Amino acid sequence: MVLSTSRTWLLIGCVCGANVLNNFLQGALTVSLSTIQQSLNISEPNLQWCLSAYALTFACFLLLSGKVADVLGRRLLFVLGTAWIAILSIAASFSRNQISFIVLNGLMGLGAAANTPAGIGILGSTLSADVKSMAFAAVGGAAPIGYITGLCLGGILCETFASWPSVFWIESALATIFSLMSWFCIPSDRGEQYHETMMKLLGRIDWVGASLSTLGFATLIFSLTDAQSAPGGWSTPYIPVLLVLSVILLLLFFRWEVYRERTGAATLMPPSLFKSPNFGMILSMVFCAWWAFNAMTYFATIYYQLVLQLSPIQTALRLLPLGIAGVGINTLAGYLISRMRPVWLIALGLIGSLAAPLLFAFVQPSFSYWWIMFWVMLFIVGPDAAYAVSNIHISAAVPAQDQALAGGIFNVTTRLATALGIATSSAVATAVSNAAQRADGDLTRSPSALLSGYHAAAWVCFGIAMVAMVIDLVGLRGLPMIRPSQPEQAIVVSVELQPVEARP
Repeated sequence: MVLSTSRTWLLIGCVCGANVLNNFLQGALTVSLSTIQQSLNISEPNLQWCLSAYALTFACFLLLSGKVADVLGRRLLFVLGTAWIAILSIAASFSRNQISFIVLNGLMGLGAAANTPAGIGILGSTLSADVKSMAFAAVGGAAPIGYITGLCLGGILCETFASWPSVFWIESALATIFSLMSWFCIPSDRGEQYHETMMKLLGRIDWVGASLSTLGFATLIFSLTDAQSAPGGWSTPYIPVLLVLSVILLLLFFRWEVYRERTGAATLMPPSLFKSPNFGMILSMVFCAWWAFNAMTYFATIYYQLVLQLSPIQTALRLLPLGIAGVGINTLAGYLISRMRPVWLIALGLIGSLAAPLLFAFVQPSFSYWWIMFWVMLFIVGPDAAYAVSNIHISAAVPAQDQALAGGIFNVTTRLATALGIATSSAVATAVSNAAQRADGDLTRSPSALLSGYHAAAWVCFGIAMVAMVIDLVGLRGLPMIRPSQPEQAIVVSVELQPVEARP
């Protein structure tokens, strides 16, 4: 289907709007946590679940949602997911205790899990090659815009009489607008299969694989997240039990998918995808890059709040360059994606991933913001340079009828990287901070002890970013340049036919 220029931009705007929504709330809640904690009397161990409940359901249902979108219709799931966020946002704004607030935020994550892979699938299956690279870059830029807008508005609104519920009112209003726009602007992807019964359509989904993957990801992310606040940390008995259980479930999922694909039955995520050129390498690079990106964003935020003791609005203002840089690097990547070899475009972004933790590892409270932390904010978003090129190559490796699944695979990778990255880096930071506390003889953890732990976490992020750089320079050196008029199939074929000697 050929879309007019105006409708093409409206379609891209709808998908970008959903990405803004999914990050707006996370940014707003980040600076609003202390206000929400006082308002709802949330206990300290449960405070992290105000954010983590959303991230947990979001990550766990991405693969299933991607497959459902490909089977039942990407527009349908995109609209339903966005409308679901609108409804749940209103409900969350009227929460009167910590249980209802955490549960409603968790349920809201289902909406994001629905519209995210569906949106990527819509772009991958609807747009022409010459527009697609720019569209993916725009969607990547929407994430920092949403996050920083949430940070700034959350910090401002929490100091007004409307307080934190107004954040959810804005989220609901925007979600309502985008869901209505999407229904009219995104073309229907209903085909002849819609004449079949709903049961036949649902029968195309691998429900056993969906159950194994969802439970596996849920137990893995829950254990990694809860290990930071569990009574005994990583030594709390149920943490290692859940970790082992998650590994078993995910191994069973993989074996089940291999069996299903070998017998010709429907699969949730065909294992043969990993035989596609560079597919596994791209996901490995994305995993390491987003580990460093999200862990550094997390530690920069708590550095402002816990070490410098800044207010929410002061924290938001210092994080503002991060969002501006994110928009800038996605815009630049959209321009360079057809003019620069992917290996060098990705490397350009990963230089920022290396520079940010390296600078942060030496920061001190006495240093001027403009001397170090301003540059850390600019460099943190380096992986955004890989967002568009990674999505395009993953999309090209997945069959046309499974484009939403491609979006699910990419976002599952980034979510797992975030959970593992923050959990591992936090474990290192806590161990170093505790050692510094004992050395100083303090009964309470001082800002200086916390900072020593944050410096150690920065070195972890630097190491992981270095792994991402090696994967890019060695494993992705043969990734072909994306030409504006190049068919997606040619992206895969050109790698298969390219002789090793010809690779630089």
